[in-house]
Amino acid sequence: MSAYAPGVAVTYRQNLGDYELHDLNTGDVLEVRDESLGTDTLAVYAKDGTLRVYDQNTGAVLTDTVVAPIEGLQRTDLYGRRRLGLAA
Repeated sequence: MSAYAPGVAVTYRQNLGDYELHDLNTGDVLEVRDESLGTDTLAVYAKDGTLRVYDQNTGAVLTDTVVAPIEGLQRTDLYGRRRLGLAA
């Protein structure tokens, strides 16, 4: 397991060399483009453009949106507002 918040887990698929998000409440599985652990948050950017941010303590979804894909994207960086020096 790569990352966890109550109700969700990100797992590594060694045979394919990528990650999946498992929603343990709904059974949904998304292929992950990138995931990031912040201060009390888990941010997950799925290959379908879904961007979700979870509270690591409660599992509550703080953000659930769709981001337009970037052609040829090789790497992403997910930064929380605190890390960028912005107000929470």
